[in-house]
Amino acid sequence: MARGDKQFVRINIAGAIKQLEGVAKAVDLAGQDLQIELARAGRDEMVRLIETRGTGRQWNKPWRGRKSGRYKQTSSPGRVDSGDMRDAVGVRFERGAQQTNAAFGWIRNFENYFGYQDQGFYHVKANRMVDGMFALRDARLYVTKQVLPKLVRKYKNRIARGSY
Repeated sequence: MARGDKQFVRINIAGAIKQLEGVAKAVDLAGQDLQIELARAGRDEMVRLIETRGTGRQWNKPWRGRKSGRYKQTSSPGRVDSGDMRDAVGVRFERGAQQTNAAFGWIRNFENYFGYQDQGFYHVKANRMVDGMFALRDARLYVTKQVLPKLVRKYKNRIARGSY
């Protein structure tokens, strides 16, 4: 090497860093949108399951809804009497330093009978088991197995296209 030749070169990467900061912001925004969409999909699926998963039983005599006071001859397609169990389903967003969670389920006004209807129970007066509807479990499976992969692809493509 000739004397005076440079030993190194400098490359200004300020512009590249600014671009990466923009990508980080886009990822953060996409993550927030994904979180909201995922929780709402879980809520909607859980409500659908509550409205459609009845026991399918024919009763010996009319049954009067404890809350609504309405008489029923058979189980309806779902488990909606007063609507309290269905209407208590909601979403909540949790964000911390290490985790971001999309929560759905009986977020507000939980009553113990929601859990019994969901998991199943032994009905003492009727002397039989009442099958659970498993709305919380199955809604979780639905969002983790079906909705989440689609949303990840959707938001990944949006970030790649520069839509954020």
